[in-house]
Amino acid sequence: MPNIAGKPHVAVLGAGITGSYMALDLAEQGYQVTLIEKGSPGNGASGRSVAACRQQFSTESTIRGMMYAVRQLRDFASRYETDQAYFPRGYLFVYRDPEQFTVAQTENALQRQCGLTEAVVLTQTEVAARFPYVSRDILGGTWCPTDGFMRPEVIYSTACEVAERLGVVHYRNTEVLGVDLSGDRITRLHARKVLRNTDLDVVGYGDKVDVACDFVVNATGLWTMKTQALWSTPGLYPQPEIEPKKVFVYYLSKNGLTVDFSEWPFVATDCGAYCRPELSGDKMILGWIRRTDPYRAEAPDRCQDEVPVGFSAHDLDGYAVEMWRELAGWLPVLGDLGMVQHTSGVYDNAPDHNPFIDNDKHVKNLVHAVGFSGHGAMHSPFTARIVRHKLEVGGNTMDLDGVQLDISAYAIGREFKPEHKVL
Repeated sequence: MPNIAGKPHVAVLGAGITGSYMALDLAEQGYQVTLIEKGSPGNGASGRSVAACRQQFSTESTIRGMMYAVRQLRDFASRYETDQAYFPRGYLFVYRDPEQFTVAQTENALQRQCGLTEAVVLTQTEVAARFPYVSRDILGGTWCPTDGFMRPEVIYSTACEVAERLGVVHYRNTEVLGVDLSGDRITRLHARKVLRNTDLDVVGYGDKVDVACDFVVNATGLWTMKTQALWSTPGLYPQPEIEPKKVFVYYLSKNGLTVDFSEWPFVATDCGAYCRPELSGDKMILGWIRRTDPYRAEAPDRCQDEVPVGFSAHDLDGYAVEMWRELAGWLPVLGDLGMVQHTSGVYDNAPDHNPFIDNDKHVKNLVHAVGFSGHGAMHSPFTARIVRHKLEVGGNTMDLDGVQLDISAYAIGREFKPEHKVL
């Protein structure tokens, strides 16, 4: 749908998968959209994602929202005539801790109540029959075959391309440095082209870019700690509470084994260690949510790829080997592989690991979509739908496929009730 005269002009800040998908969704609804990205699309957490997608959550709104997101991602390739972006390989959670397994069974009942009937609880015997590579020393697991893997680069690059065809103005390498406020509304953004001597180092600013707008959406992720200063004074009213969290991901090679990983699902353990195969099946990707201290991101552009001492894939006494040993205790074949490389990034963590998708508490035409705590890529279609609701209706009750959904779990200033299934 082309832009419709009279539709509001929305400026979206950030062209990761959240911002780019949102720009596309708004453009399809006829909004006038300007997308502004400090670097290139996907140069933050989106380009460093483990790229998995699940519907097994413990919050009703997130379960239903992720069911919606999976449908959108499943149809993305055919809808936009692009490469396949979603691969339903499944998610298997495995448990040794009785308390966690009991909670997982309760959560599974809620998931099935929400319509996710393919999600099931498995006994130890059932896990062994379906997934013979899992250690027998477990109590059981939960399994959903429609969960899976994504290709974020296909999603954000296609979203930007299609959005631009629909009339979205997309500024790359452009940083918003100031705003004009009229009372409690932003009326104009003041930006400059960014000059760099490498992909990371900003050495100056070039041409000015001024954007008049009716609404602004903040989808800047980790950078929201900086962008909030454009429109607010800290402490005057509730803002998204974001803490940077450094995350490391490691890759194992087959090391000469003939094992085929191509059909393995995402496997998550109750200690927080997890793995998934590359789509090719050639390598296994490992991660762990334990023992990485909060990482104070004074320079978010650079700190994403910094690897402190003790976290390299080649540190024999470090975090990577400890995690590898832990996972090999659940999936013994992993112990026979070879550690070959690492990558890293930084999550924009919220205290309860649920994002902030809400109208600002002071600036009336500002909507935030940040704090995804590592779930931004999978959440992006649902996020776009909530943002559109916030622009058009407001409030914390939203119609989604005929269900009146309570979305207060994503409100700014909410009481924090932690999401249990965090990776």
